[in-house]
Amino acid sequence: METGGPSSATIDRLSSLPGNVIDNILSCLSTKEAARTSCLSKHWKEKWHTVSCIVLEEKMLSERMQSQIEGIITYILTKHAGDIEICSLSVGTVKFFYDMKSWMWRLSRKSVQELTLKVQRGTRHDVPLDLFFCEQLRHLTLRYFLFRPPCTFRGFRNLVNLDLKKITISKEALESLLASCPQLETLIVKKLSCVDHLHINASNLKYLSFGGEFKSMCFNTPLLTVLSLNMYRIVSEQNNFDLRFIIRGLPPAIEELYVRCPFKKFLAAGNRLAQVSTCYNNVTTLGLDEFCFKQMDQVSCLLSLIQCFPNLQLLEIKACSCDNEAAQAAVLEFWEEDKHPTCSLDQLCNARVRSFHGDDSEMRFIKFVMANSPKLNEMTVEPIINPDYNEIVIIAQLMDLPQASEKGKVNYVAYNPHVNSGDFSDEDGDSSDDAYSSESE
Repeated sequence: METGGPSSATIDRLSSLPGNVIDNILSCLSTKEAARTSCLSKHWKEKWHTVSCIVLEEKMLSERMQSQIEGIITYILTKHAGDIEICSLSVGTVKFFYDMKSWMWRLSRKSVQELTLKVQRGTRHDVPLDLFFCEQLRHLTLRYFLFRPPCTFRGFRNLVNLDLKKITISKEALESLLASCPQLETLIVKKLSCVDHLHINASNLKYLSFGGEFKSMCFNTPLLTVLSLNMYRIVSEQNNFDLRFIIRGLPPAIEELYVRCPFKKFLAAGNRLAQVSTCYNNVTTLGLDEFCFKQMDQVSCLLSLIQCFPNLQLLEIKACSCDNEAAQAAVLEFWEEDKHPTCSLDQLCNARVRSFHGDDSEMRFIKFVMANSPKLNEMTVEPIINPDYNEIVIIAQLMDLPQASEKGKVNYVAYNPHVNSGDFSDEDGDSSDDAYSSESE
């Protein structure tokens, strides 16, 4: 056996690996961990400079380091060599806008394909101009900016996913942006301050989640399959949104429709929604929010909606509290005398009533669904927090309801505050816009 050679304990086998293998190893580490490898040895001092993924968020740093976040980002981007495929930067506030402009200037020369820029609070700044020269972008997420593209901007020709939160943008700029992104498939907009009557012109768009200020919306989106609308903070009592407009203008390929708005605000024209005769045979999922089962006009509107979707498979409704016993009497009479129109629920497989209050009007609707859904697998009832009714009695009544399906069952699920059913949930800590569990902030 040979002796005198270096012991196995002193051999640096990791450093002798091919460069592409080391790059792959570094890509599995966080940006902070990758930078710390510079302390391993002189050989490793600059290895992290070529990582293709940079993720720096203020909340990931210690309290002492958070105050230095802008300097840290500047240092890392200055030292970086080569292309950056993914870059995600999140800061609390922008102390010096020049720093952010310098980040964007460097990134525009790095062939970045997936970019996230988030500011949590403070002054709302313009998007750095160099962003508009990132022609390779495929995924773009912006939070808390003014979006005013230069007149020379011709769009992001390769953009597939666009996520805008708390962005101030003109109607014209938004419509122009969408029309100039021919590959755009996913658009998520939350808390947008911009528009009156909005025209969505995106020939390749498949998923649209929109929460912001608008009075009406029309679509030139032939491939759109999922539409989620959030109008909680937008529609006032004096400015009702006309649901008939949306239903008449739905893209033909639509499969899932989610409406986040107090349902009564859809009734600017009373129950004339029943006049809408268009059928959307592709729609399989309908989610509605803040629905009052005690209001006759809302119940009538809901049944008219269901008639528009003969192949509905999933129905999810979040009830609201509406103390109007006089109005409820008319609804109970409506159900009791079988005055409701014939609704096609032949394809319904799953139904869910959230924020269940135990009211007779809610029970009658559940009874109606179960009695008219031959393919129903599960009726899920999720009660409000601390219900003031006898749950044992209510559960027994639910279990005794007649049903058309041989395999259908009732699932009474206790309220779970940790379950986030939200397309409008916000990973940055603002979850006031939670939406439906069937959707993918």
